[in-house]
Amino acid sequence: VGQISWHGAGPVEVIDEKGDAVPSQIIATAEGRTLLFEVHRLPSVGYAVYRVRRKKSMIPGGMLKASRTRLENKFFRVELSSRGEISRILDKRVGREVIPPGQTANRLILYEDRPSEFDAWNLDFNYEDVAYPVTKVERIKVIEDGPVRACVNVVKSTENSRIDQKICLWRNMPRIDFVTEVDWNEKHRLLKASFPVDVLSRTATYEVQYGAIERPTHFSTSIEKARFEVPAQRWIDLSETNYGVALLNDCKYGFDVHENVMRISLLRSPTEPDPHADEGLHHFTYSLYPHPGSWQEANVVRRAYELNVPVLCWPVTKHNGPLPPHLSFVSCDAENVVIDWVKKAEDTNELVLRLYEAHGSRGDARLTFQEPVSSAAECDLLEENDTTVNCSGRSILLHFSPWEIKTVKIRMSAAGRGLVDSQRSW
Repeated sequence: VGQISWHGAGPVEVIDEKGDAVPSQIIATAEGRTLLFEVHRLPSVGYAVYRVRRKKSMIPGGMLKASRTRLENKFFRVELSSRGEISRILDKRVGREVIPPGQTANRLILYEDRPSEFDAWNLDFNYEDVAYPVTKVERIKVIEDGPVRACVNVVKSTENSRIDQKICLWRNMPRIDFVTEVDWNEKHRLLKASFPVDVLSRTATYEVQYGAIERPTHFSTSIEKARFEVPAQRWIDLSETNYGVALLNDCKYGFDVHENVMRISLLRSPTEPDPHADEGLHHFTYSLYPHPGSWQEANVVRRAYELNVPVLCWPVTKHNGPLPPHLSFVSCDAENVVIDWVKKAEDTNELVLRLYEAHGSRGDARLTFQEPVSSAAECDLLEENDTTVNCSGRSILLHFSPWEIKTVKIRMSAAGRGLVDSQRSW
């Protein structure tokens, strides 16, 4: 989904490079109005041009619906309790209930947080002994109703803080977003969001840099009991053989999974060494992604990237230019291999790509460039100790072991160098 600030008047529609209208909507934000639109054909490591014009046709919203007690799209039916918590998620793709009967998800809870030492760093094992569920609801209101996104706004408060959330479903994305603003004014409190799910697994998976680790969901030994809080990056996942639930986030790195309950740590409020640590406004998003299959089959890594690396949009006036309206600099044919970044080499004019295998599997990956490649080499992280890689026109073939990180240097042909220079100028 793309979005830009919008100052125009009247209804508009967004057209892709083939002339097809895509679903769009204008929403109100604190900064003004924003135009949301679906991006259907965005090339790998590239760009696409979309046009905005006065509306000529309506794009139906499909199954996207919203009320104070229910959100629904073609993937899920989500029901809300009177406290603004999620009382039901039906995965319509497989006819499966995601939340166990009688329980609620996105339950916000404050815990007494007074570690015995290192106030700003430690979380003691007994922090759950004193809990304060956040139950005071100030407002539940529909604020967006499609056709791209539907959102219910739930505002809650504690004695000292205010939590303003948008619970959102998308027309064409199978995830549930919790777009959150917190005016945080607590002392020695930890805020967590709890998600009990109807999934049975002895282990949960946590993303680490360039990989993932598994941790038990039970406390059978003293070592397991000591791992009551686990660091992770963009996602965690709890899966059975053929179904699972991932919890995604865009900036929070503390989690715990005990039996079937997944929780994310949102905010803390230590007083040492800073007596006002983290006080004030916080903006963050976390998302629930129920999925058929394992986390690898459901491509959880990609879903988490989509949350963390949104589409970048630049509004410009219509003009002619040297580049086509739709271009991919490089693509990879293996879903388990991630092109993490592309940069100029430190000491030469070559381009450097960093890639990694993200699913713990072995296999080949073919990189295809927009223009012919004159030479390619694998190197180490310091961009040294080159090993030649065979080129075939615009492609190179790499072999990955599980979790392997590769750094590749690319020298483009004369035509390719011209294209890269044009892209840099653009």
